[in-house]
Amino acid sequence: MPLPSVPDCLLRCKRRFKATFPAAESLGVLLGILGFDLVTEGRTNLPKALLATALFAIAVMAWRFWRRR
Repeated sequence: MPLPSVPDCLLRCKRRFKATFPAAESLGVLLGILGFDLVTEGRTNLPKALLATALFAIAVMAWRFWRRR
């Protein structure tokens, strides 16, 4: 059985990443946190919102990857 070529492996990884990355959900979380900060504190805290969004995206991506296995 021949080994897959490098472009085939990269294309497969790109498809898997695209299928599991939560773009819309991450945008919703980011806007929700920024909006909540704006309403409660009167200003936005961008680093806190970006960190929370990144952690959320990683968790959702890991869950989707695990579920597809």
